[in-house]
Amino acid sequence: MTTTEDRLVTSELVAGQTWTPVELDAVVSMLVTRFPGHPREEVASVVGEVYRGLVSNAKVTAHLIPLTFNRSREQLARQRPAA
Repeated sequence: MTTTEDRLVTSELVAGQTWTPVELDAVVSMLVTRFPGHPREEVASVVGEVYRGLVSNAKVTAHLIPLTFNRSREQLARQRPAA
């Protein structure tokens, strides 16, 4: 379940963009479940960086959320969990 605090973390990721925090909250929540050793703030940071990188170069935005999920998942899989 997403809390108000979680939404505040991810709402910063979409400032000025067309996607809503709810969509990125879902990505963060799925990745936190998949990578329990990574703190939620770290996962949200990775998702935000990936999303901003994709959206800055996107000509077509229809698949930004699935691309954000996949690239974030790959990046988190390569990283060691924060201590």
